[in-house]
Amino acid sequence: MNDCLSTLAPESIAPAQRPSSCAKAAPRFSWQILPAREVRPEGWLRTMWKEDFEEGLPGRLDVINQDVTKELFAAQCCPIVHDGEKPTWWPGEQEAYWHESFIHAAFQVGNPSAVKRITEYVERILLSQSEDGYLGIYDPDSRFLSREDPRYGDKGGEFHTQAHLFLALIAFHEHTKREDVLVAVEKAAQLTIRHYPKGPFGITGEQASIACGNGHSITFIDAMMQLYRLTGNECYLRYVAVMYECYLEYPQRNLDLGRKILEDPIARFVAHGVHTAESFHLPSALKVAGVSGANRLAASAMQKLQWHLTPGGALVSNEMIEERLGNGHALYEYCGQAELIKSLAWIAQYESDTHAAELAARLYLNASLGARLHPLGALQYLSCDDRLEIPDLPQAGAIKEIGLSKHFQLSSIVRPTCCTASSGRPVHYYLSSGWMKQPSGDALALMNFMPCVLETEMDGTELKIEEQTDYPFSDSVRLSVTVSEPKHIPIAVRIPSDGALVVADLPGMETEVKDGLLWLRKVWQSGDVVEISIKFPVKLEKTQDGSAYYLRRGPLTFGLPFETQVSKVSENPNWRNGEASGLYEYAVDVADASKWGSRIDPSETFEVVRLPGDLQHPWTNPVIGLRGKLIDDKGKAFEVTLVPLAAAISRRVTFLDISHAASEAAQTSEDHDVTIGY
Repeated sequence: MNDCLSTLAPESIAPAQRPSSCAKAAPRFSWQILPAREVRPEGWLRTMWKEDFEEGLPGRLDVINQDVTKELFAAQCCPIVHDGEKPTWWPGEQEAYWHESFIHAAFQVGNPSAVKRITEYVERILLSQSEDGYLGIYDPDSRFLSREDPRYGDKGGEFHTQAHLFLALIAFHEHTKREDVLVAVEKAAQLTIRHYPKGPFGITGEQASIACGNGHSITFIDAMMQLYRLTGNECYLRYVAVMYECYLEYPQRNLDLGRKILEDPIARFVAHGVHTAESFHLPSALKVAGVSGANRLAASAMQKLQWHLTPGGALVSNEMIEERLGNGHALYEYCGQAELIKSLAWIAQYESDTHAAELAARLYLNASLGARLHPLGALQYLSCDDRLEIPDLPQAGAIKEIGLSKHFQLSSIVRPTCCTASSGRPVHYYLSSGWMKQPSGDALALMNFMPCVLETEMDGTELKIEEQTDYPFSDSVRLSVTVSEPKHIPIAVRIPSDGALVVADLPGMETEVKDGLLWLRKVWQSGDVVEISIKFPVKLEKTQDGSAYYLRRGPLTFGLPFETQVSKVSENPNWRNGEASGLYEYAVDVADASKWGSRIDPSETFEVVRLPGDLQHPWTNPVIGLRGKLIDDKGKAFEVTLVPLAAAISRRVTFLDISHAASEAAQTSEDHDVTIGY
């Protein structure tokens, strides 16, 4: 048996030496995502994040949703509820989701009162840690049940809730440098590993009802890979391998990451989209751990993912993927896309996978930002790229009758709360996909352009790089360097798959292209400035199912905007006192939808145009567009200006070509056959 798959002995999980930074911490990674405190947003990215946090769900969901306020981790009093009652892992999951994003936002936008509040929250959790190291939601009688215990299988969610609590605490550690927080997480994680040395799955756990929390247990790999990144302790990598062996041993809730599908060259993904997205980095993590055959599994997973991506970069999931190929009307869950951005960013660091980094940016800048309002006061649990009107649908009937529920509505509160609780997570994972460092600490990589500031240490030298850009709305990137002393530091810049980088000459700088990266080598001095220009073509592409065309330039997918009326239908009350919350349910109406059936002539040329928008608010006042001609219902060409998908609430992204009848192009999809996946 591969040594990585052997059962862990207790002595193999002794705490690692605490590194002062991520340098040299995870030698098996190609690159490492930097500690969150070392990269901060600027420009439109910071403006958006600040407004989202102060006015929207990332900072205010607790006003209207009690689930995220219960402090189950501090109380440690939950039983494993059964006999038809609501499982306690749901609010535990959502409390952790929301607080992870709250932590990142509080520090990144510099909100002192929010920092004080979240610090007190973390302190309460640390005080709750039992002598043996336990951190979680369960009371003593519900912890560490046998894998054959029906309660464990039916409603248990220990691994899943712990994993997301650990991510939140790790976020706090990264922003504050507090080693006691990381020690607490390691102690709790190692306790869980000791109790389940052969993995989390069992006879009951994977054969239980569709709503079981144990179906999400594989998310514990998130905590394992983060702890390996921060400590270099290979016991965490070995446990990822152990978990996968256990995962394959029993009937699997999520078939997509099992060998049967990954080793079949024509098999498509079929399972619950969020399950697939949240652990999509698993095959690549197994590759890092040295598991035999993992290279093939990781390559297959990435190939199959492509088939199921929409023009906006989202993973198709009408809750379940069910072999659907990507197109403009396919539905996708908001929280699933948050998880996929995370997985893709992490894959980029594991393998220096520049394509994964590029996919993370495309997804965030299109489908993720396009499924919400600005500021983030509401979102669609289930959205799609081609989107016209969004009616106000009352919560009626059983949740299985999803066509009658709020899952399609532009809403500030949806049940389950996973999407609204996750609303603030995508921006952090997008930011983390920007700058990375080699485990040796000898080089930096700029994987995704965005306005931000990097401040880190390179072998004793303090380095600051101000990335001055309006990207993706500008093709110009300016890197301004400040160092505490002259230092030779290689900087690798990801080359877009369909674009070119032009770097202005700088005295003493050498360049080299290797493995999808443009390497810049120089003894850097304070005041050095690297001017980068990106050349993107306008590309006409086909959807994955081959049904229609769409236009893309660089990371942005474009669509035909419709004049939209967004109406507040009702206000969700403050759950504590019934008073006004300022968070609403919305309806979206389009007065003139006559251009919905527009078609495209594939030979038509579209050109980039600058629009008189607002560079601080480019998603509500677009600053860039594509100008060209579409074909109307009478076969006549007319001029249009397409805008970024996420800059239009109502938009048509995909177009049939002129071989199709106008009546066919004008049809709207009824592909809303949805089942809840949990």
